[in-house]
Amino acid sequence: MSDSLLVKSVWLIPALPLVAAIVTAALGPRVLRERSHWPCVIASVVAAFLSFLVLATVARSEPTVPWEGGGSVASAASIELDWINVGGFRAPITFRVDPLTSLMLVMVTFVGSLIVIYSIGYMHGDRGYWRFFAAVSLFLFSMTGLVLASNFLLIYVFWELVGLCSYLLIGFWY
Repeated sequence: MSDSLLVKSVWLIPALPLVAAIVTAALGPRVLRERSHWPCVIASVVAAFLSFLVLATVARSEPTVPWEGGGSVASAASIELDWINVGGFRAPITFRVDPLTSLMLVMVTFVGSLIVIYSIGYMHGDRGYWRFFAAVSLFLFSMTGLVLASNFLLIYVFWELVGLCSYLLIGFWY
């Protein structure tokens, strides 16, 4: 797989919903109010668009890794950032992009965008409107991070964030 600029900037896909969650949580009750859905909508739609571009890039790439049974399978590209580096222990934040990951990213971000857009009308007039869209944005961040994670520690962290967001969304009115 070519290490294109698009594949190297795949970190933007989970970062956009995270920024939307922070902006909505910080500005929602006082500034955004009934427009609290806009950061979430923009972030989810742009993340879905980027996911489609990543899928197209991965689909165009040539399979380059030889397989024992003959032929070859698709290779993967990864982006790595240092997270924990203490003594001999190192746990990087590593996002992996391969054909399955790119397909799952499209599914998560596209369906997430549809849910966000539908929720605008469904949640209209609710007192916790901003809180709902902050939680949905955080959920999209968690799901895209879970799809992109390539080590068990990162999978665990994002899985727990998905659980927290599920708790926040399921118990929204209680």
